Amino acid sequence: MNVIDTETHLFFYDKTSPFSNLFETAFSDRTYKYWCVEQYIMAQKAILLNKPNILKRILRAINIDELYRLRVYISDLSRDWETQKESVLRRGIQLKFEQNADIKKYLISTDKKILVFASPNDDEYGIAYENLYPPKTRNILFDPKYALAREREWGRNLLGMNLMIVRNKFIIEQNQELIVRQNRQLLEAFPVKHLIARNKSIMDRNLELIEKLQPRAQPFDYKRPLLVEDRALPLIVEDRVAKQSLDDAFIQPKSVRFTVSEAAHVSPGKPIKIERVSTKL
Repeated sequence: MNVIDTETHLFFYDKTSPFSNLFETAFSDRTYKYWCVEQYIMAQKAILLNKPNILKRILRAINIDELYRLRVYISDLSRDWETQKESVLRRGIQLKFEQNADIKKYLISTDKKILVFASPNDDEYGIAYENLYPPKTRNILFDPKYALAREREWGRNLLGMNLMIVRNKFIIEQNQELIVRQNRQLLEAFPVKHLIARNKSIMDRNLELIEKLQPRAQPFDYKRPLLVEDRALPLIVEDRVAKQSLDDAFIQPKSVRFTVSEAAHVSPGKPIKIERVSTKL
């Protein structure tokens, strides 16, 4: 089985599928070169276990059989690997696809389909589909309809899940590149100076509209009595800043606070001298 493509799912298993960790294609992490994701994962295990000699042998391996013979030397992994294995897997997948345009394009083309590693017995990276059948069943051929009907019994499918995460990342990047390209084409079609002039014209029209809609407030009348506790009291505003503050306050809708002298007495018929005017929106 290379791939089985349904309306909602894409199942893959053997190494001829680009989605397999055993699919042979060159990529690099800027330190070492690899020819498949499985080699990358095994190299990261050797690095974690601080086994430089095993790392060299893994990097020198030229086929799957050589790699698998080295598994025994990197099997004594600690709990640290459990916390890192998914990020290592995802990193290996991303490096492989982003450095090989043809298979990257193929991954993106799967769009929203659920990618499933249809391994017969791996319930960690795949779905272990043989476990979906009655015990002691042998020589089972993969049946997508049978598997889909028992999806809740699948293994973790870590490989499929991380392929989809990387695919979604590529799709987002592709869409961002498309937006940048379209903006560049727009700027080439309409030079910046024309866009600026056009935007200024729009802003001027909006300001005119706002001015028409906004009610015109009258400047503050200094001769108008100030109402204090429902009593009309005359004002004396001598300070220039206070006058400007009052003008600003009554031209724009604000609340106004008057600060008067401590010695001032509030009584009918007696002017109040304004010391300071504070306003706030």
